[in-house]
Amino acid sequence: MTGKKTQEEVKDPAAQGAEQIARAKDMASILKCIRFDTSPLPAEILEKKHSPTQKKTDMELFRDAGINLLERGNITELDTEKIDETLRYAVNTFEEGVRNGQPEKAQRGGFSVLYIASALRKEVDETEQEMVQQIKAEREEMCSFIKTMMKLCRRVDALEGMRTKKLVNFDEGTNDVQLMQDDLQEYLKSDEGAAIMSELQDNMIHPDRLSTKAQELDGQFTILARKEEHLFALRGELRALTEGVSEARAQLERVMETINGKGYVEDPELQSRIEEIQKAREKALAKLQEDNTRVRESLDAHDAAMRAIISDPNNAIRTAKNMEFWEKKQKEAEKQRERQLAAKRKRLEELKKQREQQERDAAMEREIRKLEEELPIVDTIEDVEEDSDYIDDVVEDREEKYLYN
Repeated sequence: MTGKKTQEEVKDPAAQGAEQIARAKDMASILKCIRFDTSPLPAEILEKKHSPTQKKTDMELFRDAGINLLERGNITELDTEKIDETLRYAVNTFEEGVRNGQPEKAQRGGFSVLYIASALRKEVDETEQEMVQQIKAEREEMCSFIKTMMKLCRRVDALEGMRTKKLVNFDEGTNDVQLMQDDLQEYLKSDEGAAIMSELQDNMIHPDRLSTKAQELDGQFTILARKEEHLFALRGELRALTEGVSEARAQLERVMETINGKGYVEDPELQSRIEEIQKAREKALAKLQEDNTRVRESLDAHDAAMRAIISDPNNAIRTAKNMEFWEKKQKEAEKQRERQLAAKRKRLEELKKQREQQERDAAMEREIRKLEEELPIVDTIEDVEEDSDYIDDVVEDREEKYLYN
């Protein structure tokens, strides 16, 4: 209504390509800063290989392949601004995961970098040129699922980190309580400990009557009770964190199933176009193979002839004579062709001259007809004007004839 155009409509292709290259190089520079040798990630993750034939680990493959794809400087007709936003988020997630030792962020972020850079940021296939905008929307939707997946990875790592710290505190507290309980049990087995314990039990409602050692023992029991309460609280926090991790992982798996099950844009004519392109490629390949076979056979024949010449001097003499004979034949054929060409050139010149003469004759004929049409036809004296000299000439001529007769 206002006459304004969207950003996609007014974006210049050259400027769009320059922006794509700039964003790609910036993200590649972040990937280059990733260091695995200083990463606190466990060895089973840093050294993991998806296939035993890989020369690099999965982490190195994600980084190096991502750098290679981004540094190529490829430009696509798609506006990849939204796709690159998700790609940058994946790059940052990958880098943070490796640097901070967060397994989910490192592994899922690295995979996302490779997947987006290779599959979602690539050129549209030649068989899908008619569906560019639909493919763009499909890829951007896929990016939204991938970003949700990486956010869940961040949540899982955060909860796992908190649970790990809580678990360490719980283990340390449990050991501390166990040591304290063991010490108290040993003390209570002694005669002194048994007597002080009896004093505590007799004065449960009269703590002011306790001796110094009984008060100290009562303080030890109070500290132990507080530590046990703290452990109980930690146990509840650990249970909640474990449930949170399980829930986040379940959500992560559901998102991964959605991503893996996400279909491509359906095109009913796609298969036929693919078959046409495949047939054209097979035809070109067959012709290339045929040409190679013909060249190979020619080379084999030449090689065989050379070996025959080398193995038998008589063959060399016959070959030389044959070559001389064929060279002579070739020269004679060339002279014959030259004579034929000369005769054809001469005949062509003659025909050109004949055509020029015919054209001149035709032009003269047209000029004669034109003049005949323009000049009047005179048959009698009455047809001539009286003031002309024609009447006088006729009269004089008749007088001369009369006098003569």
